Amino acid sequence: MIHPYVPQIEKEFIPNKECVFYNRWDFRSLDALITYFLGLDDYRQEIASAGMERVNKDHTLLNRCEELLKVVL
Repeated sequence: MIHPYVPQIEKEFIPNKECVFYNRWDFRSLDALITYFLGLDDYRQEIASAGMERVNKDHTLLNRCEELLKVVL
C-alpha cells in the first residue's frame, strides 16, 4: 500500500515494511513510488502481504468498534 502520510500513521504501520508513505498532494512523488515499486515485484509483494496482515490483525471493523466502546464506556 502506498498511502499519504498523516501524523502518527507510523504508530499503525511500519514504514517501508507494511506501508509506503508519500506527502499528501505530492503526485510526482506518488508517481515515482508507483514506478519504482512496479519494478520490484518481490519487495512490493512483501510490503503488500505485511500490510494486509497488519490490517487483518489490528484494523478491522471489529477492532475499531472495540476501541470505540473502550472510549465511550
